[in-house]
Amino acid sequence: DLQSGPEILSGFTPNDHLIPIITLCICFNKNKWDAPRSLFDMFGDISPSLLPFINNYNLNLITPSEINDFGKFSSELGLVLEFILNAEDKQKMSDIINRDDR
Repeated sequence: DLQSGPEILSGFTPNDHLIPIITLCICFNKNKWDAPRSLFDMFGDISPSLLPFINNYNLNLITPSEINDFGKFSSELGLVLEFILNAEDKQKMSDIINRDDR
């Protein structure tokens, strides 16, 4: 009952819980990622005394150039990222296509 009491402000009762969500960003580019991966990485000179009061939003990034074992993926995403990484190498592309483990 959210019609009265302290729950009316938040919309949550003491028994309500949130379900966490993890956001992944996938880079569909073979180049090495050289951009910031967090909000803190984007700051210039900032006083360290301010950092405890600022939320740091990290980028959960999957990029082909940093993957050592594409076989760890349980979906076709690993194959797609491996294709992206090796797109300019005809021999590697042929090897990937003709592999028996696909």
